[in-house]
Amino acid sequence: MSNIVKRTLDLILVAALLVLAVPTMLIVALLNPFLNPGPLFFCQVRVGMNEKLFRMWKLRTMMGEATEARFATSEAHRISGFGRLLRRGRIDEIPQIINVLLGDMSVIGPRPEQPGFYAEFSNRIPRYRERQQIRPGITGLAQVMMGYTDSATGAHAKLQWDLDYLEKQSLKMEFFVITRTFIVLLTGKGSS
Repeated sequence: MSNIVKRTLDLILVAALLVLAVPTMLIVALLNPFLNPGPLFFCQVRVGMNEKLFRMWKLRTMMGEATEARFATSEAHRISGFGRLLRRGRIDEIPQIINVLLGDMSVIGPRPEQPGFYAEFSNRIPRYRERQQIRPGITGLAQVMMGYTDSATGAHAKLQWDLDYLEKQSLKMEFFVITRTFIVLLTGKGSS
């Protein structure tokens, strides 16, 4: 699939997502001061296409600040009750639409990794850097097939799905990932 087709598809999907995202974000913004006091957004540096660093936006779901790269599962004690609800419905991912509009991310692609984990996995896992040939995604084949992982072993297993996506990029593959994403959202499969 050409970059122009992929980018056009991203913009069409983002336009469709905005119809649901705007009202959802307004509700979250109204509830946040009462249920999750503090900033509404959380920004974290991630590794993007061609190893370019960018700031990925999410809704804040945790209390306090992390000082180093950690898997989300090791930080579960910091997740607020409201944050847990946002994560269950993947609502915390909505601000990544901004990253898609800025061109740092795509709707579909390998999930962007934290620089510390990226350096570790690139050194330990053969072909790991190949994921960076395309823009990272809000959702992706590895995400819908495996959900979240919290180890280098999990990252290695997800890499196989990412490489499969890279090799088979097509409109059919995009449709498959979008369909599986909706199934994950409706069933909660793969929730953190």
